[in-house]
Amino acid sequence: MLSKEETLEKINISLPSYAAEKISYASDSKFQEKEEILNKILKMRRIASSSYYDPSFRNVDYFKIRSYIFLQQAKLMEDVVDNYDRVVTPEYSYFWNYESLEIPELRTYFTWRTKIRKGEYPKVPTGYILIYLSELINLVGVSSTEEAFNKIAELVNFYYDDIPEIFFQRIFEKLPKDFVINYGLSIEKLQKVKIKEDFTNHYGLSIYREENIKKESKEDTDNYYKSMLKVYKKDYTDILKYLAKNSNYKILNSKFYETKYGFLIEKIIPDVFNALDTYFKEKDLDFATTVLGKKEKNSKYQLFQNLPYYETREKVNFLTVISEIEEYHLQDKECIARIYMTNPNTRIFLGIILKQIEARLREKTRYKRKIGVNLEDLEKLPIKRNVLCKKIKEERFLEVINQAVDNFLIEKQKELKKEMIDRRKSEILIDASTFDSIRESTLRIQEKLITEEEKQEDLDIEEQSIEEAFENKIKIEEIPEQETIIEMGTLGFLKSLTNLEFDILNKIIHNTTRNELEQLAKKNTLLLEVLIENINLKALDYMGDNLIEDVIDRIDIYEDYIDEIKTEIEKMEV
Repeated sequence: MLSKEETLEKINISLPSYAAEKISYASDSKFQEKEEILNKILKMRRIASSSYYDPSFRNVDYFKIRSYIFLQQAKLMEDVVDNYDRVVTPEYSYFWNYESLEIPELRTYFTWRTKIRKGEYPKVPTGYILIYLSELINLVGVSSTEEAFNKIAELVNFYYDDIPEIFFQRIFEKLPKDFVINYGLSIEKLQKVKIKEDFTNHYGLSIYREENIKKESKEDTDNYYKSMLKVYKKDYTDILKYLAKNSNYKILNSKFYETKYGFLIEKIIPDVFNALDTYFKEKDLDFATTVLGKKEKNSKYQLFQNLPYYETREKVNFLTVISEIEEYHLQDKECIARIYMTNPNTRIFLGIILKQIEARLREKTRYKRKIGVNLEDLEKLPIKRNVLCKKIKEERFLEVINQAVDNFLIEKQKELKKEMIDRRKSEILIDASTFDSIRESTLRIQEKLITEEEKQEDLDIEEQSIEEAFENKIKIEEIPEQETIIEMGTLGFLKSLTNLEFDILNKIIHNTTRNELEQLAKKNTLLLEVLIENINLKALDYMGDNLIEDVIDRIDIYEDYIDEIKTEIEKMEV
């Protein structure tokens, strides 16, 4: 048997020439000599070193080469078992495969995989789970697609809640669905997975904010999905939370929303949207598809993003229909998605609509603080889609919203008054329940007061104007409102960035490598993907479009905006 030193030297000699450094062990390492495993690892390393220089891979995409290498290595290591007595945590990596691991890390992985295959689920760094998932999507170590999916579902269900990295959470979220699409399985299988992907994280608009790091509950995700489906069908009832997430005006944070009249906002939305639908039809446009979003016809969708997957089938043709607003067609080696997506300008235009609804309600209820919408800011948007801007900038656009609000308040006066009284009654009931000793007397007094109030209001409502009927008698606290003015355009966008975000953007403009960007993000204990997502989100708020394209091995500014961004940055630096 080889000594420790001889084995290490043998491994080091076998490493490809591009290896950054030779392998070494700390003096206190517990080196277990398992010649069979070490020989397998040596053989696995040679697959990589020989493949990278294979002439047949000339002009082939680098990620595809890495995926091919992973598949060959996975087949070689398919039956390896180990009982390494240490758990070595690997360095963070954007991609996970065998090549990213050193010998002690590989032994940690194979030991964990051995336990997983026995039905045990020990805690382990996320990277190891991703490598095993990569084996499963390549059908390594399983006898069928059915078995592979069941193992994927078990892993996702067990480990998802303990994954600290947001970026890796998203890989877990979309993996089960991608597997179903890729292998033409029944979508009913997705019911085995406890989490449900919020696909807005992957298409168009992201709802993630760095300052609000949290996992949404399955109920929140399901409700968001249902609301999206309702919008697609032009059903605008009970969708305020969905609209608020897709708007640059945070209406749910408004002090007016917290008053007794706040509930009117959601009730008015269907009437306003239907009125706008009529207005847009006069302009030969469709309000829902132009402002809110539509189902894209031909959008390429990357299956198993950031995981090594190598397609070995020659011909494949699957159509997977997830719902009315989400379907995928996999033909040969290309997947096309037809999915409902928010429009690039949705956040800005929806923000204008919601803000104007609130502004009119404040006026009609004589709320102390007034707000307004400045359509002149639309001039600052560096977008090519000016048709919609012109329609919204017309004075009649805001008047359509105002008239819809007015008509709603007039037509629904009695219903709204009754609902307000019922809400007050409910509040009193809740308060009374905390005082067991006086509950009965409180309820008697409450019922008497409400009955008298209803009688009086029924008498008064016919004689009152709309302003008087909804006159605000709430004592308003001196609490600052949320910011009501958003300085749109490129300059406003740049001013909104944090110092780190600005630095990342500037470095992307100057073609800084992904590795350098990741190191900068890591120094600030953030993921690069999170920073890029936040920058894109702010670009949506201020410029009406995504700004950064993040693909496998490249991060770029979209060509339409790079010159303007450079110009504004130069002005700021002068």
